[in-house]
Amino acid sequence: MKRLILFATLLAFILSPVVTHAQELKVTSMEIKPLDLTARTNPRVDRSGQMCALLKVQVMDDIVEAQGNVMGDIINKEVEKWIYVSDHTKQIRLLFKNHFPLMITFNDHGYPTVSEQMVYEIKLTDATPTKASSSGQGNHVALTSNKHEKRKLYTFGEGERMYDNEYLSSRKFGSGNWMMITQSPSGWKLIKNGKAIVSDAEWIDLFGYDAASNTAVYCYRNNADEIYAHVDGSDLGPFTKLWNFYGNLENPMKVAFMYNKMGMWFYRDYNGKSYNLGDVENPDNGDSRIIYTSLNGLHTLRFSSDKKSITVDGRRIELIPASNNSPYIREVYVYNNGDWYVEGSLQNNEGYWTEIKKGSVNGKIKDLTGTDSAVHPQKGIMGYEEATNTDAMKKNRQLWYRPFGRNWNEKEEKLEVKTQFLINGRTTDDEFISNWQYDYVMINNKKVGTAAALDAWYDPTMNAFVWITIDGDDLVENAYKL
Repeated sequence: MKRLILFATLLAFILSPVVTHAQELKVTSMEIKPLDLTARTNPRVDRSGQMCALLKVQVMDDIVEAQGNVMGDIINKEVEKWIYVSDHTKQIRLLFKNHFPLMITFNDHGYPTVSEQMVYEIKLTDATPTKASSSGQGNHVALTSNKHEKRKLYTFGEGERMYDNEYLSSRKFGSGNWMMITQSPSGWKLIKNGKAIVSDAEWIDLFGYDAASNTAVYCYRNNADEIYAHVDGSDLGPFTKLWNFYGNLENPMKVAFMYNKMGMWFYRDYNGKSYNLGDVENPDNGDSRIIYTSLNGLHTLRFSSDKKSITVDGRRIELIPASNNSPYIREVYVYNNGDWYVEGSLQNNEGYWTEIKKGSVNGKIKDLTGTDSAVHPQKGIMGYEEATNTDAMKKNRQLWYRPFGRNWNEKEEKLEVKTQFLINGRTTDDEFISNWQYDYVMINNKKVGTAAALDAWYDPTMNAFVWITIDGDDLVENAYKL
């Protein structure tokens, strides 16, 4: 009996360092890096021949094994470890030298799956803070349980206000990227992470924002009456006119548009190639001289001079039955697989009606007029709520501005936020409510703050509700740890 007790005591002594010193890890961030080409320049393929995605995991420990759809050995770059996984992988399990195993489910961090030849940066830290980190010092933002934390993002100047619904963010408290447009007596501004990157403009149109790379697609007119288009990180121009600024579903940060330079019209496709359109006087959609291209450049579409038929990849397709009416073509889109979408308006004795057609390169046409399927494929590009959850946007982590329903009340000189939010935490027991008619939000039946939310969400990595408000002259980011 004494030998048994001695053996048990010795065994507990031997195992106790493992239990005492091993700690849990947590994911502090996961972001796609669209400008990182490592997965393309140093590719790996999976067992089916598909190109792999690359996870760059930053952690202060050795990863001894990665379990899941992992292809090849782990590449150790000191703090950063490279792990190649198959396309559409949903999760991965990591085993460490000095920490407990960690299962990472990508959907918990905004990515249902990972995509081939894309790079994802994953940062891991200790889940149990040390005494030094729990004091709130360092680069992180400290949150105390059930405490409302506020972080000022921007202070509006005299007479300056947010323009309509032009606010976008990566939805990460304390370290996220964001953009907005403001108006003031001195002109319009485009604000990026608190600093103006365009000032004193006559107008600005913001088309899309990639939160991961913190880049945007927009156009603006400066106070010298010059028009610029900001595409692929550069200002293009100056132009005297800009027309038909088109986004692309396969890559929402790519745009095509028409522009006028020194009296001549040109069409710039998604890949930056420009076509001289000659003497186009009124460049509305459907002009027979305009070339509509797919993003991959493999498919083209042109209209006939009367706009009643189209030519797709050299094949003529009858679009609208012969009539005396000449349609006005509103929107055109060509997909990478050769499918196309055309929306136009005709006029008869009773007025206008809309014709919506969708077809493929083989000539098959589907009439979507008056159906529930008649949803414009570019609505997400132009800022409509319906398309913000498309696969392309989930894949690329693009966030487009949404119609929050905000408007400026001239009489009372304040921004009205006609929005409502009802959000749950990990369970339905935790509840966030905001209504634009109230000067506070409700969290678990408790009034919090002094303003309604412009935007709001639940952050699973922090287990906190996060929301954006305008408090007096400040744009404020709020968090409430559950």
